[in-house]
Amino acid sequence: RLARQLTESVQGTLAYSGFDAESEYDDGHIESESRQFNARLDYQLSPVLCGWVSLEGFDELNHNFGSFGTTVSDTETRTLRWQNDLALSPGRVLSVGLDTQQQELDYATFGAAQSDDSRDNDGIYGIFLMQGNRTDLELSLRADDNERFGSHETGNLALGWQLGDSTRLRAGLGTAFKAPNLIDLYVDFPDFFFFANPELQPERSASVEVGVETRLLDTAVSLNIFRTRIRDLIGSDETFTSLANIDEARINGLELLVSRRLADWDLSASLTLL
Repeated sequence: RLARQLTESVQGTLAYSGFDAESEYDDGHIESESRQFNARLDYQLSPVLCGWVSLEGFDELNHNFGSFGTTVSDTETRTLRWQNDLALSPGRVLSVGLDTQQQELDYATFGAAQSDDSRDNDGIYGIFLMQGNRTDLELSLRADDNERFGSHETGNLALGWQLGDSTRLRAGLGTAFKAPNLIDLYVDFPDFFFFANPELQPERSASVEVGVETRLLDTAVSLNIFRTRIRDLIGSDETFTSLANIDEARINGLELLVSRRLADWDLSASLTLL
């Protein structure tokens, strides 16, 4: 990682990381290589307006040497991001940004055939943050234009309330969508009688959660309850030879975390029920 102050108001950063691994299992082994780079400029245009622009790249190459032969998966992702932050007043910040992403996949294995290998996605978003003495608010909206799936709008709203010195309440709701991956869309396995489905649609979800943080007998306690509903869940079709948007799912969850400092030790325990 290399960072340099280019001018009084502009800083540049370059970062690169690499990861190589080999793992073995009963019928073969996997060799993985991944490379990630980032070039970023941060700038301060005025006392109340700042921003940054970044170019990110991620490459991953996997070789799986198994009993059915060799599987090669080569993934490339390029992302350009631009965000500007405006301080409207003390404790209030408005952020607007855009990003564009290109994905490419080359997948080769015994009995597989690939019909397409790329996908682009453009997005624009806005985030409003307000931090008061007792109340916090975060509101975000995003619009995506996916080359394969068209336009989708999502949003999130989160609120926090400080009750006394040691208790905080929070609540949030939001929506999301998840596009099928390129293998599900474009890679067939005719030798195994399983075929991709280029007509798959994104999964769409809506979530709501409430939580509380407090201290009891010098112990920090956090409790969070949430529910997520997913529509157009992707699963196997009736013939088990392809994938389809056939299902809905409802996820109910509870998370409990307790932590305490005892002498020179930090102790914590967590429990999740789904």
